[in-house]
Amino acid sequence: MSGLQQFTFHALSHTFTTRTLKVGISIKAVRKLLGHASVEITMDTYSHELPEFRREVVSRFRRVL
Repeated sequence: MSGLQQFTFHALSHTFTTRTLKVGISIKAVRKLLGHASVEITMDTYSHELPEFRREVVSRFRRVL
């Protein structure tokens, strides 16, 4: 065995969505790349919150204050 985890194409699309949003690619661009009809599908189904997202929100909020 190669030592790599097996994954489905569906799981890969979740990872792709989450990681591309993390690096700042717009949700509209990601939606088009995945062929989704709306950004709601992309955000609600395929993106997942990472711990870094929350830290970034807090950091940005502190700068505003």
